[in-house]
Amino acid sequence: MPVSPVLIVPLLFSMGGQPARPAAPPARTPSARPALVTARAGAYYDFLLARHLESEGDVDGAIAALGRAAAADPASAEVRAELASLYARQNRADEAIAAAETALAVDPDNAEAHWVIGTVTAALLQSGQEGGDVDGAALARAIDHLEKARPARTYDLGLLLTLGRLYLARPDYPKAVDVLTGLVQREPGVTEAGILLAQALEGAGRRGDAIRVLESTVSMEPRFFRAWVLMADLLERDHRFKEAAAAYEQAAVQNPRSGELRMRQASALLASGAPQAARDVLEALVKASPADIVALSMLSEAQRQAKDLVAAEATARRVVALEPKGVRGPYAVALVLEQRRDFAGVVRTLEPVVAPASDATAAGNRMYLAALIRLGYAYQELGQFERAVATFERARGLAPGEGLADLYLAQAQIAAGRYDAAIAIAREGAGRNPGDTRFTRLEAQALRESDRPEEAVRLLRERLSRGPDVSLSLALATVLGQARRWPEAHQVLDEAETAFADDLDVPFQRGALLEQQKRFADAERAFRGVLARDPHHAPTLNYLGYMLVEQGQRLDEAVTLIEAALAEDAGNPSYLDSLGWAWFRKGDLAKARASLEPAAAQLPRNSVVQDHWGDVLSALEEREAAVAAWERAVAGDGDQVDLAAIRKKIENARRRR
Repeated sequence: MPVSPVLIVPLLFSMGGQPARPAAPPARTPSARPALVTARAGAYYDFLLARHLESEGDVDGAIAALGRAAAADPASAEVRAELASLYARQNRADEAIAAAETALAVDPDNAEAHWVIGTVTAALLQSGQEGGDVDGAALARAIDHLEKARPARTYDLGLLLTLGRLYLARPDYPKAVDVLTGLVQREPGVTEAGILLAQALEGAGRRGDAIRVLESTVSMEPRFFRAWVLMADLLERDHRFKEAAAAYEQAAVQNPRSGELRMRQASALLASGAPQAARDVLEALVKASPADIVALSMLSEAQRQAKDLVAAEATARRVVALEPKGVRGPYAVALVLEQRRDFAGVVRTLEPVVAPASDATAAGNRMYLAALIRLGYAYQELGQFERAVATFERARGLAPGEGLADLYLAQAQIAAGRYDAAIAIAREGAGRNPGDTRFTRLEAQALRESDRPEEAVRLLRERLSRGPDVSLSLALATVLGQARRWPEAHQVLDEAETAFADDLDVPFQRGALLEQQKRFADAERAFRGVLARDPHHAPTLNYLGYMLVEQGQRLDEAVTLIEAALAEDAGNPSYLDSLGWAWFRKGDLAKARASLEPAAAQLPRNSVVQDHWGDVLSALEEREAAVAAWERAVAGDGDQVDLAAIRKKIENARRRR
């Protein structure tokens, strides 16, 4: 994203100090001037006298002397340029420019006059820019004059810095990079040039080079606050969140009173997957400012990501108490409830906050939009599809073209079985967001679930032909696997594993694919390979454990694996279902109930979970409740279950009853 830096052009007229103090010329008066001295010699005499008088602090006398010199030698551009420089050193901008223009009228190539006009105009631009737009004509004028002055002032640091800033303000990033690169290479200790060059490189789309320049700059000047802040920002944009957090920390060391820097550090830590570290930073902020709603909201998020849901909810409710009419607090509470899969609680929390009557005043409010989306998702998980769709459509109306609302609306339409509507929304979203492959995956899912697998395969292959994408490869392997096109599915995973060697989702998917083929030994080897690389990979721990349960093998080991998955993702209802089913197979109905009951409550439309729950209830002689669970299984998503077998269980239970 191009950077538009603030034009900062200090008055550089005194960068070299006052002119070298000349020896005082002989005392004289105009009437004492020797008759043989030519007019030009007199002009030179007054030129030297002006410098001497300025060094003595007699500015008016110096101006008068230069005026006499100009009158005595009308053809001298140097005298007029010297007068312009004198005015500039006194910050008398209008007079400086006027004198420089008279010099250029005599000699259009006078470098000193060009320098004065360029530098003074740049300084005026800076003083007039604050709170307004840059004057394009003045900017062009300043650049033009400084470019003409540059050949004669090759080593003028102030000119090069000013010209670099002006190029940035235009913006003309290639020219800014050119002038500032030369300056940094020649004067590596000029740290201000380093930060300007980094801005120019970022604007030119060379973020990696910009970051490297800033790293070099702070290595020479570790206390350069602005360089740390800019580097942190660029690292964050580059998704190098761990490094960004470290850079924000260094900036905060230079400015310990800045809570904003600590907030940005915490945000980067959260993005880097370090919620505990973010929580520590935020707790210190909240301790210093207990009523800081933004810090409290972020602390609740850090606690939630660290899986301390009790603390996260308590912190979120502090936000509600501080801002009772706001959205931020209820939204934070809803996120905690959603993680507990208490979707009814999410609805109770958010419905009063995002009542339809509030839409008229909520346009552009990102938090309100996010709350609407969480509410719609809660409706969807509760099986209330009409409400889910209506809520996501409200979100789309508040932010037309908002990709996230489109994604959730398409998902809701798929969950409701409205596949054509989902396909239309996904295609529309992909048209507006051509780089977002999530729309392609959703369209493929809708095509697959509407029994159009060939179209899904063609869509995914076409999109992958534009460039590798691990999520699209996994989606394609899934579609091919469900169509029992096993060799093609494995070939897709082979290619993905080559392109994305570090992504554990690829070997995990291979294990799942092998399990679907009933190649259980091969599947176990694939899963063990994932766990060898990451022993805490919860999806693999759960899948391998469940596979062993389904085979009726090594049930003790299966329980250990699934419990390890739950240790990584406490309360995950799918993992609770696996554990409950393992205990059921082991014959421990009490433990089976303890795990399956919350799983069934959280996943009312999951046919597998409801079928398992019905079996446990039946074994416990709770036949009516068992029938109700099996009926939910039949009415549910229908995935991976034998609906005829479940109907038979319902029939048998009713007959016995």
